[in-house]
Amino acid sequence: MKGADRRHERLVTAAVAAPFAAFWVIVFALGEPPEFPSKYATSAILVAGIATPWVIAARLLWRDWWARSGARLSTVDGPARLLAAAVATLPGERRDWGAAMAAELGRVQGSSERWRFAAGCARAAIFPPRASRVPVLVVAALSAGALAAAEIGLGHTLPGMRFFGVLFVALVGAMATLAAARSRGVLATAPGPTLAGAGVLGVAACIAATANFLVENPAAGEHLAPSAAAVLAAVLAGCLWLALTPPRGLTTERLSRGLGVVAGLALGLGCVFTSRLSIHTNGGPVVWVILAPAVIFFAASAVAASVGRSFRAGVQAAVWTGVVGALLVFAVWLPEALHRYGVDARLLLDGERGHSIGENLDDAVWVLVAVPILGLPFGVIGAAAARRWRGAPPSGTNLPENARC
Repeated sequence: MKGADRRHERLVTAAVAAPFAAFWVIVFALGEPPEFPSKYATSAILVAGIATPWVIAARLLWRDWWARSGARLSTVDGPARLLAAAVATLPGERRDWGAAMAAELGRVQGSSERWRFAAGCARAAIFPPRASRVPVLVVAALSAGALAAAEIGLGHTLPGMRFFGVLFVALVGAMATLAAARSRGVLATAPGPTLAGAGVLGVAACIAATANFLVENPAAGEHLAPSAAAVLAAVLAGCLWLALTPPRGLTTERLSRGLGVVAGLALGLGCVFTSRLSIHTNGGPVVWVILAPAVIFFAASAVAASVGRSFRAGVQAAVWTGVVGALLVFAVWLPEALHRYGVDARLLLDGERGHSIGENLDDAVWVLVAVPILGLPFGVIGAAAARRWRGAPPSGTNLPENARC
């Protein structure tokens, strides 16, 4: 690897480590002083332990991208990079147009002219011209109507979900409008009926579980604070987007999609099993949530990468495991919390007594985020390990030697 390449990799490392360092500073260093000063060091070690796999995974992803495209793009100017980034977002049926525009850019002379041409192509790639804007206007109008209905309906029937519902509908409406503007059907790039159905049903199950929890315990709405509601809405909307209109790079391996569904089911079923085992004990599925993602993500990605002899196949399996697993764990968490609290009046996460049942809602949102955060980097590491074990060539095998890492 060249010196410039190493500098780029160090920049990737710093970019990944910085959010974790900022999190520690904001939550621990600037928060209320702990009871024991040693907790500063303990918390720093904990955050570093979570950050380290992410740094390793980011470096592996960067090296794979650099071998495939990065080395080539580093030799071209800014307009060519802008056009390449825009072309990468095109659906399959418009790839020929992208190649034609890239060839045309090579004949454009002058820096300002090249930037103008590349910017125009990028705009056309993201928002292609349409014979009629009626579909876009219809989708936008329906989204606005759904937003108003959510605002009014939830305000009267389920106030605790009002902020979440309005934000979720707004995000989904924005994504639907963007999809219509880009002339892409909602299901045109779906990863397959099984995975698309699992994603849609998973999001619906999470919303239904939250609504049922708040219907059973209206006072628990105070635990769905705006910050938690925003996280929940963003994650669910993101999962819905991945299930219906994922990037083309996540839909090339059928085996990866199947393994993602199976691994996600394993995460959810394991959560139910451990929650039932922990009833009447001073514990809960917290150990499963912390440890199981690393093992299950690693295994699913390693199998996908080994069988497909492709690093990207393993990464795809990790992403789909995260989508299905996070949704399923959240969907079963709240019903299990209701069941356990009715049996022994303990929180589901760790079996603590003396807390209101509404705190299970805080824990559920934390778990929804924790599953992919704790599992995804191990999925990437598992994909890299399996590729090396099987001796599969890296994506940039056909590149010149000086362009590889």
